[in-house]
Amino acid sequence: MTAAAALPIQVTTPHPHQLDAVRRIVPRGQGAIFADMGTGKGLIALLCASEWGTGPTLVLCPKSVLCVWETEPDKHFPGRWLVCVPRGAIAHRVTRILAARRAAEAQGRPLLVAVNYEAVIAPEMFSLLKLQMRWQTLVLDESHRIKSAAGRISRAVSQIADRCDHRLLLTGTPMPHSPMDLYAQFRAMRKGVLPPSATTFRARYAVMGGFGGKEIVEWRNLVDLAERIDPWTVRVTKAEVLGHLPPWQDTSILVALPPKARRAYDEVLHELQADVAGGRITAANAAVRCIRLQQITNGVVATDSGEPLTLHTEKRAALEDLLTDLPAAEPVVVFGSFHSDLDAIRAAAHRLGRGCLELSGRARRAHENLRAWQAGEAPVLAVQFQSGGVGVDLSRAAYCVFYSRTWSLGDYEQARARVHRPGQERPVSYYHLIAEHSMDQTVQRALDRKEAVVDSVIAALGRPRPERSRP
Repeated sequence: MTAAAALPIQVTTPHPHQLDAVRRIVPRGQGAIFADMGTGKGLIALLCASEWGTGPTLVLCPKSVLCVWETEPDKHFPGRWLVCVPRGAIAHRVTRILAARRAAEAQGRPLLVAVNYEAVIAPEMFSLLKLQMRWQTLVLDESHRIKSAAGRISRAVSQIADRCDHRLLLTGTPMPHSPMDLYAQFRAMRKGVLPPSATTFRARYAVMGGFGGKEIVEWRNLVDLAERIDPWTVRVTKAEVLGHLPPWQDTSILVALPPKARRAYDEVLHELQADVAGGRITAANAAVRCIRLQQITNGVVATDSGEPLTLHTEKRAALEDLLTDLPAAEPVVVFGSFHSDLDAIRAAAHRLGRGCLELSGRARRAHENLRAWQAGEAPVLAVQFQSGGVGVDLSRAAYCVFYSRTWSLGDYEQARARVHRPGQERPVSYYHLIAEHSMDQTVQRALDRKEAVVDSVIAALGRPRPERSRP
């Protein structure tokens, strides 16, 4: 370890595969970590950044992953980095990053900034990241997002990467569609590993044909391609890190309610708080009285006439974002509470061209759907809590998403056990889509602590609500 890397107290003990990755990558100065979800590639990146010194680190990632980088550094290295994950308008984010740089310098701490990929093409942000800041380490999380070599985001990231001392690619799906996806990622990681342009890459590795001779009909020289990238690549699969029993991990994906939904939420919350104070909400009726809050956080509420009204699609977008980072055929189970949740889950899957089956009380052929999903006829299964009974086996999936919350600890633990159960051969990743500053967080906290959800909600409603800081 370098002197700089020895500064923090490291509270996470790396697994052997993580230490091996660090030993391979650090001496080279750059690397591609092609690791399945749940194998700890974020910790590998932080260990590498620590080894490389105390200079600033820039993380570029999908919007849905920003919340992970907000907490990941302090989880593993408490107090080492000054972490800045700004949100909101671009001008506000730029101001926050510059202020964080000054604070980091004043405190003598390394700076870690996380920005979503879409933001880098904004002129003010691009100028800041490329010209006004000098980065020691660049981490491209879910790097397959920049695979389109001619895309504006991919070209902007490549230019920013040119001014970074060390560069890391992190992804579990380096080739979502074809070997062509590798070119732009390695262009950002280290120029010269692959041919100098997308055109020369295609000429070397693709066989053209089809309509007008402009379609790739097959690939060639793949041994040469593998030999070029192998020295720079660490590959980690879930199977490699599997212990005697598959481990599991939880990740929260926070979504922000847009202004219209936030106003609706706050109005209902104010009414409920008044009812708690007046003794009109009790343990017997709390779940029913709070249904509207749950519906608002999920995006769809029922009008007085019973018709669904869509307030926002933030959770659906977050689910779509998450599915995008998984292989198209990867089995995924998504739990929801309301029929509108199941509709949103299906819509997210279909927008990505992925089949989705449903296991719920309204599905006419629920058990046929389950068997079809287990047989591999569709990758996504939308499941309503309580559907199917204890014996339902969902172990085909190693990825489980909770689109919404259940108030029943028993239903929640049963849902988890349907995936993490005998027959499961891979580590399980649970993802929780949670609306910020909402009842979602109260309910999830109670479930995690195995507390009575109803009591926790009533207690939360009875407390004054703290002011939310502006993003």
